[in-house]
Amino acid sequence: MINKKQPTDTETLNASAEFLTPRELADLCSVSIKFVQKWTAARRMPGATRCGYHWRYNRQDVERQLAKGFLLLPADKPGTGA
Repeated sequence: MINKKQPTDTETLNASAEFLTPRELADLCSVSIKFVQKWTAARRMPGATRCGYHWRYNRQDVERQLAKGFLLLPADKPGTGA
């Protein structure tokens, strides 16, 4: 009998899609990591998934929402003069 090793949560996530760390997401969106953390806590950040104690973000979900204009980033807010 062959005993296969069961994949960990991280291996399962990485096998199905590309996930970003909070720092990578902040860099992609040109925002601070604090902004990402606040939106994640408010459940406004698309593609957010917990992997143990760490948050990961599905790149495809984030890019899809950016393209639709769902993510209103700080520089895009109306009335800020930006």
